Amino acid sequence: MTPEELKSEFYRLACTFYVSPGNERTYVVLSGLNENMPESEAAFKLAKDGLTNRLRTERIIKGDIIWSYINAQDLGQNVDPRIKLYNDIQNMTLKDIADFQKQWVKGRTYVYCILGDKKDLELDKLKAVGPIEELTQEQIFGY
Repeated sequence: MTPEELKSEFYRLACTFYVSPGNERTYVVLSGLNENMPESEAAFKLAKDGLTNRLRTERIIKGDIIWSYINAQDLGQNVDPRIKLYNDIQNMTLKDIADFQKQWVKGRTYVYCILGDKKDLELDKLKAVGPIEELTQEQIFGY
């Protein structure tokens, strides 16, 4: 994929995150997580330190070396993108994250996937978040 293709409408950013609130709190999480990001300086520092440490100690080895190089080339980069990420993180603040959330996360349409026992979910409350499409195990897992 060329850098031009990445800038086009064809390319969409997919953001995946996992939340395990327990079935009784699923609605609470979905109803506000994207719109109102909780801001905690202590939690931000822990996340920042964790990411910094992971980048500092992570190694690309064996067959992953060539694929990392090819992926960087596909994005129009000629150096490991983790270098820029590591350097950018050093000066990043909670305000930067909050501004990013307001610009790129808040007010957008999302598709949620909830795996769980249907009888444990409050479907009436979840319907308030959006339409529900129930899938079978076969549709999800292929068996």
